[in-house]
Amino acid sequence: MLVSTVETLGSMLVREEIISRTQLYDALRLQRENGRLLGTCLLQLGHIDPNVLLKMLSQHLDIPALPAGCLHKAAIEAVQRVPREIAFRLRIVPFSWDEQILGLAITDSRVLTQLNEVAYHARAAVGVYLGLEIEIETVLPILYQQ
Repeated sequence: MLVSTVETLGSMLVREEIISRTQLYDALRLQRENGRLLGTCLLQLGHIDPNVLLKMLSQHLDIPALPAGCLHKAAIEAVQRVPREIAFRLRIVPFSWDEQILGLAITDSRVLTQLNEVAYHARAAVGVYLGLEIEIETVLPILYQQ
């Protein structure tokens, strides 16, 4: 039997003494109730600071994080490159565009396997940053107002 050697985010946060085991269990209970990401549940319970969560997620996933509160500054050129339906379905924020690479804010590493669809529609290479789930959900309807 294969056993994964990848440490979970929750275990990492407890090991680094950022949260207690009790706080982790509280967040896991909330996650079962609401289906949100663990980090979002920790934020909702007030057990972690948003920027600390982003820093730890960045280390855990080896993806750079955008500072909390900056997604509303997404470049309009980036937003125009990704159809609304795709952005909402994948829960991504097109954030930056440098004429070659489209920078996307993602909240969940599971979306990485679907970025070829974004690249196809954007007709560009894509790069990723981490953003907070709550912030992405708040910013998407604003960026795609119609």
